[in-house]
Amino acid sequence: MSVEDRVRSHFHADAERFDAIYDDERKGPLSRWIDNVWRGVVRRRFDLTLDALEPLAGKSVLDVGCGSGRYCLAFADRGASRIVGVDL
Repeated sequence: MSVEDRVRSHFHADAERFDAIYDDERKGPLSRWIDNVWRGVVRRRFDLTLDALEPLAGKSVLDVGCGSGRYCLAFADRGASRIVGVDL
């Protein structure tokens, strides 16, 4: 496997692990508790970021290091007119 493929694979897996923090539907009670207690800051940062950028309606947003695009989708849901997400 090339270096590029290994880097791509690493960051793809990293984005999946990060997104899993937000996905409670496929977790058991212990995993949900762990995410809420130890990783709850990630969810709070998400909400605080969106609240701080309001109002987004009609705005353009550049998300550098966007990972899977979770924030980009939230910006679109809140009315941003143009969103560009860039990641490795």
